[in-house]
Amino acid sequence: MPYVAAGVASRTPQTSQSSGAAKRFNGDGHLDTESASTRVFNSTDTSEDRATEDCEKADLFRQLLADAGVRELRGLRVEVGDGLLRLYGRVPTFYAKQMAQEKLRPYSIGLKIDNRVIVDLP
Repeated sequence: MPYVAAGVASRTPQTSQSSGAAKRFNGDGHLDTESASTRVFNSTDTSEDRATEDCEKADLFRQLLADAGVRELRGLRVEVGDGLLRLYGRVPTFYAKQMAQEKLRPYSIGLKIDNRVIVDLP
């Protein structure tokens, strides 16, 4: 029986013997094909590796904005870090602000978009 603390059941792995070999289900209900003892966790990820990855992502996002075909988006500043994609700069219309955000959304999986672009109305 799972341990219950404060009304929440713990996520203990369950097994199923339907195909002869033990199958493990993780706490989310997904089937794990490896046993818990054979899983490898990458604990060598350093903050320097994450910083390099964030810089590469920011470069990709800048390139996507430059290739969008809207001149106003080329001058926007992009920063990536701490799970956030931040956009800075000034554009002449609200449409350009939204276009910048929506051009990057499909590529920003796992990142929250913080759109700080300012609209300079005439």
